[in-house]
Amino acid sequence: MAKALKPIRVPRLSRADQKTKRTETMLEAAWTLFCEKGYESSTMDEVAEIAGVSRYPVYYAFGDKQNLFLELWKKKVSSVLNTIESGSKKGATLRFNLEALAQWTVNEHATNPHLVDGLFYVVQTIGLSRPDIAKKLQAVSTDVVDHIEAIIESSTLEPGQKLRAPARAVATHVIAMVNGLSNMRSATSKVSINTKDLLDTLLTITVRETRR
Repeated sequence: MAKALKPIRVPRLSRADQKTKRTETMLEAAWTLFCEKGYESSTMDEVAEIAGVSRYPVYYAFGDKQNLFLELWKKKVSSVLNTIESGSKKGATLRFNLEALAQWTVNEHATNPHLVDGLFYVVQTIGLSRPDIAKKLQAVSTDVVDHIEAIIESSTLEPGQKLRAPARAVATHVIAMVNGLSNMRSATSKVSINTKDLLDTLLTITVRETRR
């Protein structure tokens, strides 16, 4: 007589893991909603509906829509920084690493405009209307500058090249350029960029040629 098969026991998630998974689900639901409807037209109740939870967990975890967006923004920025870092190489030329950044920017403008267009505007708007959140947004911005600065410092310059300013100032200029493109595109919907032109612009604002 064949032995009865024992049911497979799937280990249950701990309460902490359940909470983490639920938070991730709510953040992804918010991302989907913001991308489809825009920040202003989205509501916390809709986030809850897409996430498959009641209103309570959403409000308990984030408090309001601006805090929810802040947490989502921090998560997405972290993902972006990891992508940029994976495309850069320590010891490579600055041109190589800036080209990787330019390529990422162009790709994101083409495939994920909500990240590089409207969401930058939302960040600025929230910063102006909510001083309590502005400090947290500033912390995220500082983290971005830190990462770009590290990439610049780990890069090598080609013969005859010199940074136009200290690495941190250069990193700030690079970020301002990328952000500026996003703002112009968001305002006009007509800004078209390509990797070569953006790379040339980034090189112009980061290095200068010295006399040999």
